[in-house]
Amino acid sequence: MNTEMPVTSTCPDSKSALNVSIIVSAAIIFFTGLIGNITVLLIIIKKRKYGTSDLVYRLIGNLALYDILLLLFSWPIELTASLTPMLSGQPLCYFCSSFPILLNTGTAVTMVMIALDRYWVLLKNVNPNSKERRKCLILVFILLVALGYSSPVITYTVFAHRTIQLMKIRNRTCKTSSICFLHFDSNNQPFFSIELAQIYFVTRYVMIYVLPLIVVVTIYSKIMRNLQSRIIIKKSITYTTFAKAQKKLIRKLLILVIVFFVMSSPGRIYYLIVHFNPRLYHDSCYLKYQSQFLICQLIGISRCSLNPLLYASAIPGFELALRNLLYHCCSRLNQVIKIKNFV
Repeated sequence: MNTEMPVTSTCPDSKSALNVSIIVSAAIIFFTGLIGNITVLLIIIKKRKYGTSDLVYRLIGNLALYDILLLLFSWPIELTASLTPMLSGQPLCYFCSSFPILLNTGTAVTMVMIALDRYWVLLKNVNPNSKERRKCLILVFILLVALGYSSPVITYTVFAHRTIQLMKIRNRTCKTSSICFLHFDSNNQPFFSIELAQIYFVTRYVMIYVLPLIVVVTIYSKIMRNLQSRIIIKKSITYTTFAKAQKKLIRKLLILVIVFFVMSSPGRIYYLIVHFNPRLYHDSCYLKYQSQFLICQLIGISRCSLNPLLYASAIPGFELALRNLLYHCCSRLNQVIKIKNFV
């Protein structure tokens, strides 16, 4: 489905330095986030004797998995398509439209499930280490919700060509490039409905970022108040120690949700302000706003390199498990080196 969308701009095509800075920053975020999340996931899976078999830690592992998928499959493709649009195609267009929504929705639903798990365990005395089948069903439920919410996006995704006509400054011109956007029909007419798109993007932002934040903050606030009141009533040193440890864990989980909201919001808000304001978007330089939007996306993806620190702080015995894991890896590496030297 290709259409021509000419846009006239007076900005020079001089993004080389900015592109290099974005690529370097993206590479740092990619490697630090990937190593950190893989480490967290391995420790949760292999070091269950340190208490990581509870449902809450499986859900934290699910968050790490979504971060890994975002870094491996979504962000590199989006970055490449933004910096070199001629390399993107229609299949990648549909993938880039739906896959990030799937991962972000899965992350948001997982955070809500973590809050509900803490509510059930601490206030309703539910067993934190439930059966494996129940844990798997919860993870599958999260995935199905994310798939259901992201699938309709493919229906409205359009792959088209945008012609950006630039003034000749230092003999530089801009060529026609491919773009990927959502197209909403109005009254069965083939044109872009700004009103429908605004409603869709605002609703999506509220459902994925704002609503989960409100739900999680409400649940955690109730848990904290309840724990504090029980400390006063029971006056037990054992329960006080337990309650303080749980309150510390809840504060870390709350920070995790706030980081998800704060770092993901700039890109979504910038897109809403610029893309749906004709005066800003069409009369100014398209390439400039594309670069600025990419920087906002970079801020959003940087949470994947920050999250492992929050995950690790919430896992009991993480430092000891990490040392044991590194020792095991070094031992295996030494064995491989000895075998190669012997051969």
